[in-house]
Amino acid sequence: MLKLILGRTGSGKTLTVTNEIKDILREKKQSVFYLVPEQQLFSVERELLPLLPPEEAKYMTVTSFTKLCDVAFESAQRSSFH
Repeated sequence: MLKLILGRTGSGKTLTVTNEIKDILREKKQSVFYLVPEQQLFSVERELLPLLPPEEAKYMTVTSFTKLCDVAFESAQRSSFH
């Protein structure tokens, strides 16, 4: 499921996303793929991952648009050579 959280600066977007991620990981043990702008990748990882217990953090992937495109391109290339 793709869910967009929109709002002005200081409206609580980050807190909302962090709480939702923690709830999903705690309750469902389901993988979460968090897509963020390139310039925020490191800061989001640094802030979010320490908040999660190791058994929940292993289900968490934080990535950027660029990295997502790279992974998709590499995957498409690998599958076209088989």
